Amino acid sequence: MNPLLRLRAAAFAVAAVIGFFLGCPSARTAAYLELAPMLGHTTSTNSHIWVKASEPAEFAIQIGTKPDLSDGRIVRGPKLEVKSAFMDQLVVDGLQPSTRYFYCVQLDGNAAMLP
Repeated sequence: MNPLLRLRAAAFAVAAVIGFFLGCPSARTAAYLELAPMLGHTTSTNSHIWVKASEPAEFAIQIGTKPDLSDGRIVRGPKLEVKSAFMDQLVVDGLQPSTRYFYCVQLDGNAAMLP
């Protein structure tokens, strides 16, 4: 590896660690999805949605029948914590059979993204 790149990488790592421990907002990033959400155990009226985040976060799903989720509702899940490796699932109930649904994973109230 190029010595200059190695030095920059080391400086960034040190700054990130120091910033993290001092609570510097610029060194912290918002929680994001480390893996794509996984749906399973789906019936005609409910579905389980599993997620893994990058750090502790409040987990929720916005779900509706319109692509823009203008008719959506929020289903709140558990707080993703260290003890669960920032992974958990929630159950979306009240689904109608033979209906197409659109959803958005939310972490801390914001649409979650993959890195």
